[in-house]
Amino acid sequence: MLTQEDDIDIHALRRRGWSISAIARHVGRDRKTIRYADIGGWGCLANHGWPRL
Repeated sequence: MLTQEDDIDIHALRRRGWSISAIARHVGRDRKTIRYADIGGWGCLANHGWPRL
């Protein structure tokens, strides 16, 4: 699972035009994880808080 900081970084870097692969290398996560987070798979953690378990 991504941290809130990772989620914020991913969205900021995408807005700057970084590729999925470049973000994955920067954050240290798999490209599929970055892509899923970028399309809102978990919702934007920065805006909606953490999911309850």
